[in-house]
This record gives sequence, structure tokens and C-alpha cells, in this order.
Amino acid sequence: MFCKQCGTQLPDGSRFCAACGEDLGGSAGSVGAAAVLGNSEAAAKEAERAETKSTMKVAIVGVVIIGLIILVLTQFHVCEFCGESFFGPGYNNAEYDVHICNDCAESYHWLGI
Repeated sequence: MFCKQCGTQLPDGSRFCAACGEDLGGSAGSVGAAAVLGNSEAAAKEAERAETKSTMKVAIVGVVIIGLIILVLTQFHVCEFCGESFFGPGYNNAEYDVHICNDCAESYHWLGI
């Protein structure tokens, strides 16, 4: 069977054309063309929502990964003298092989201030 409006091949006894929604007068049931088209619109909206959700998930994961990279690159340290945590390179003295914050380095006159 073919649709008399658009020419799409359909199963015999179809009441509406699946492509254009034309009423074919078959015996497939009493579902209206608007309901058939409404279901396809609802399915399209649901697919769009699912795509938006997956895009949001990818964006959130990307932000988390970038945050972790920034945290690692800022070199989080703990001063070996005072025990305080600090970000950045701090003062590294190769002679004593210690890594301390700039405040302790100033207090111990390692910076020459």
C-alpha cells in the first residue's frame, strides 16, 4: 500500500501515513493523525533533553578535570618548619634540602632580608 499524498510505501491496512500523517481510511485503529504526530514531537523533545543532559555532564567533568590540573600546577605544599600548608613554589634551599614557606625562610634569614 502507498500513501496517496506523498507516495510512501506503508503496511497494508494502515490508517495514517507515517511520513506525512495523511488519513488513509484504513483499519489500523482509531488513533488520530494529530496523536501520531504529537508522539513524534514528544520523542524529539525527549531526545533533545537527553542530549542537553549529556552535554551538561561532559561540561561538568571538563570543569572538574581543569580544576584538578590547576591544583596540581599550583604546587600545594606543607612547610617543613611550621607545618602550614601553602600554594606556590615557596623557598627551596638546595644546601639543606628542605622546602619551606617564604615566611619561615624570612624568619630564619635564608632570604637575606
